[in-house]
Amino acid sequence: MTVVDWVASDTASWIFFGIGVLTTALAIVGNRLIAGGRQIPVVAKGLSVWSPAVVGPLLLLGGVVLAGTGVGRLSWLSIFSGAFCLLVFAYLVLLENVHAIRHWRYVALRWSSEDSEHLARMISAGVNRELFDTVRPDLHSLVLAVHAALAPRMRMADSFDDFANSMVRSGFWAPVSVYTDADNGSELKDAVSAVLREFGLTSAVEEPPVRGSWFQRFWAQCREVIGSRSVRGRLAKVEEAIHLEYLGKRRAEIDKAKAESVAMLLAAMKEQQNAVIRIGSIIAIKTQGDLVVWTISEMQAAALEKNSDLLGDPVAALKFLREGEQTQESTSLEPPT
Repeated sequence: MTVVDWVASDTASWIFFGIGVLTTALAIVGNRLIAGGRQIPVVAKGLSVWSPAVVGPLLLLGGVVLAGTGVGRLSWLSIFSGAFCLLVFAYLVLLENVHAIRHWRYVALRWSSEDSEHLARMISAGVNRELFDTVRPDLHSLVLAVHAALAPRMRMADSFDDFANSMVRSGFWAPVSVYTDADNGSELKDAVSAVLREFGLTSAVEEPPVRGSWFQRFWAQCREVIGSRSVRGRLAKVEEAIHLEYLGKRRAEIDKAKAESVAMLLAAMKEQQNAVIRIGSIIAIKTQGDLVVWTISEMQAAALEKNSDLLGDPVAALKFLREGEQTQESTSLEPPT
């Protein structure tokens, strides 16, 4: 006669159930913090979404194993908690996509009417990326219809600059610009794009270059779903890599391809007579034979939003940064001697 150890099986079932409850609770709390605008570590953010997707199948498997052995009279607890974890995961993924669509709809309702067509293209691209690049053939016409009906009554952004600045402040985009007094700045621009690409960023919107000299603005975003809001984290890595390369202190742990892209960018800057590039809060200026790299403060970044022409004038930009250093916290890096 087989003696069934009910205590052990019941304890295992309750432990599985507790793990499921704890996982779902942490996922829901983490999601609420993110929705409320709280900044949490990237690892914690990932766990808050993906832990139910991992724990759920394991709990289901544990419950099935207990039930199959004939000693799992409470195995339904594990099966129930596993299924609930998977439901929570599906809900969180759907909620993230809904938030993204709401964001773009909000933009559509408040865009200046004269920019309707351009706005529709922007929203189509943004929502398609949010939905993992799934094509929505009717999305363009849908956005146009909603915008045409409501935009004249509810305006918030008076120009594309207003919209772009709001996207930067919300963490979806990062400002990037390239200026050189050469006739063709495509090589310098390509060097900037290569750095962005190596660090997981890509161009969201590009303005056509202003010729004569060369000045071009564009905005970078993550190559993945833009709702992930990891632009700031990747920008910080770009800024650190540029700092270290400029000072000749490249770290061994930095990926070789990333380090080489940064080195090629600085080499391209040194070949220019006069040039300015901006990537997020990093500004590199080449003028009068010298290359300097600055980290601008939030106040200086806000000032540049109103005076973007400074990024097309190396002498004026350098003067602006040096004057700001006297009253604001900013960092100017000096190259090694």
